[in-house]
Amino acid sequence: MPAGLPEAAAAVAAGAAGIIHLPLVPGEATALVRRAVTGRTADPDTPAPGEDLSLAAAERRHIVRVLRLCHGNRAEAARVLGIGRNTLWRRLRDTGPTP
Repeated sequence: MPAGLPEAAAAVAAGAAGIIHLPLVPGEATALVRRAVTGRTADPDTPAPGEDLSLAAAERRHIVRVLRLCHGNRAEAARVLGIGRNTLWRRLRDTGPTP
């Protein structure tokens, strides 16, 4: 990442007004601003740098997301996921603490 991009992201996220003078590469600048404003990359399928792309990690992220949507209710989350409560418990246990 070119020098100055993290500072530009922080400035945009903080609501800085005016012009930021940095040697920005157009594609990187656009993605950086979008990430700073939305907290996401331009393409939701684009992984964050260093993101674990294993199937186990994807499963864990999905389980955690469903648990949040179910307000922590494991029985409801298991129903939504189409698995038993014991299976949900085992998968949570086997994949370690919530990231």
